[in-house]
Amino acid sequence: MCIRDSYKLYSSLNLAYPPKVDPVLEHSEFYTYSSFILEEKKNTAEETQAKDQKYAISEEFTKETEQLYKASGCNVNLFKNLVFYLSRETPRISLEFVILSFSGRVIYDIDDQDFYNDASITHVITDREPKHIKFLSNREYIQPQWVFDCVNNNFLVPVKEYAPGKILPPHLSPFVDNKKEGYVPERQKKLNELKGEEEIVMDDDLEAQLVNDVVGNGTNHNENADEEEDEDDVEEVQEEFDIEKEHKLSLIHI
Repeated sequence: MCIRDSYKLYSSLNLAYPPKVDPVLEHSEFYTYSSFILEEKKNTAEETQAKDQKYAISEEFTKETEQLYKASGCNVNLFKNLVFYLSRETPRISLEFVILSFSGRVIYDIDDQDFYNDASITHVITDREPKHIKFLSNREYIQPQWVFDCVNNNFLVPVKEYAPGKILPPHLSPFVDNKKEGYVPERQKKLNELKGEEEIVMDDDLEAQLVNDVVGNGTNHNENADEEEDEDDVEEVQEEFDIEKEHKLSLIHI
């Protein structure tokens, strides 16, 4: 997020920008996004106008951003009502950023007694071996990849495969167009199943090309044929198309 975006976000919430950092946490190893102190804006009208001009965002950029956001179908409440405890060995900065962005809550740096007594914690994110973990029945225990896989697929992936000590499933890039590539990884097929979706890898361009190839080859010499011959040719072309389509599809799956 650039400075202009940050300013717009803080202003929309009537918060002062840039935010102050809690001096107690500034040099702490637990310094993260939660270390900022959020204060209401106290600028004069002139100061506010000056900052608005300094950090102004073009209407065109705002419109494009809103369109991209709507088109993505992103669920910003993905982690709503979930509370994550981040173990110290996990990538805290990136995890906290993603969880907060999707409406979750984050807890860290608390003593053992508070950790075990805090009934609000729903998920414990850890990279430790199971033998070093004291499991509580009212919490899910997951490796960090679970958070990112949920966001990439826009739903809460079942936690079973992400339990501490488990060999993790493949982590797929959200920026690959499987349809364009002509291949859907097995892991993506499984995720699509869980979401109730099906991804077809044979795109419209390929099918159109198959039709054009076969029809073009099968009809050039029939332009002056009578009705009966035309009907026969249509059946013949359809058979040729089906055979060639099956052949090309078999090559795709190889």
